[in-house]
Amino acid sequence: MAFSPAGPVVTHARARRRADAGAGARRRADVVVSMDAADAERCLALIREHRPDMKQFAEVEVEVKYDAAPLGEGGFCTAYRAVFRGEEVCARVVDSSKESQVVAEVATVGDLPKIAIKVYGCATTTRASDGKKYLAVLSELCENGCLEDFMVREKAQGRELSERVKLDVFLQVAEGLEELKRARVVWRDLKAKNLLVRSVIRNAFGTVTKITIGFTDWGTAVRLPKVGKRRMTLQGPGTCGYIAPETR
Repeated sequence: MAFSPAGPVVTHARARRRADAGAGARRRADVVVSMDAADAERCLALIREHRPDMKQFAEVEVEVKYDAAPLGEGGFCTAYRAVFRGEEVCARVVDSSKESQVVAEVATVGDLPKIAIKVYGCATTTRASDGKKYLAVLSELCENGCLEDFMVREKAQGRELSERVKLDVFLQVAEGLEELKRARVVWRDLKAKNLLVRSVIRNAFGTVTKITIGFTDWGTAVRLPKVGKRRMTLQGPGTCGYIAPETR
């Protein structure tokens, strides 16, 4: 650094980058970057354009539990518990910089088989702590979270899932992929984080005897054209460690 005239400038630039990274981390700690009212309406308009059948609800119909701990975080949103028309649901509150991913996912969500986590629709929501607007996608609430975290918790409590239960989950995944194939949907992001635990059955000793799972996160999914037409899906997105090596 001392031997280069540009050294101090590089140092200051690095400091700025560190400061920016710290600010970004603080914003993430605040959960999501908010939209203004115009941003939210623009995103809703895009969703209406791509999915005219997707229901959009009035803000007064949705109460997002911002004061409670988040249910989890994804690539473009943070999931919260919410109340919608008297029923508990999951509200995935969107980071304003990820609007395109939201529209892409919502555009694929329609007409998916029952293995997919149910999506009710979307709405804007205002967080009381800052008074700012956010877009929320409302979906089925899965109290036990994703399969990966569920298995870790069970193992930590000395109740690792039996081979029988694991095999049953494997078969559910295989059958779900067959359902998607019949619907001509290529998911492209199969992993334990994207398998939500819909229900759990335990015996008298608390040991899990049955899990029912559902698929979620359709941001990278594509719907194939009609039979007889082709669409190239290689070089596609996915999560390192899970994607097929020939697609990278």
